[in-house]
Amino acid sequence: MVTIEILASCSGINFSYFPGEVVDVEPEQAADLIKHQLALPVEPKKPETAAVVPTGQLAKRTPAGQTATVKPNAETRRR
Repeated sequence: MVTIEILASCSGINFSYFPGEVVDVEPEQAADLIKHQLALPVEPKKPETAAVVPTGQLAKRTPAGQTATVKPNAETRRR
């Protein structure tokens, strides 16, 4: 598949595109649309990687060796 940006409205038997649309098409269709100046090739964007943000929650071991999640220090609401 090739990613292209449509420059002018165009349609065919199995497709219909509008100006400004960015679509993935078969290489033959992309070459034809680009040849007739109906589209421009678009470089595929690399996916962004997410950074891990620490939450501040830690696990503490009990004397028996088990772990339990410790809630962050926050005020509790009285009922």
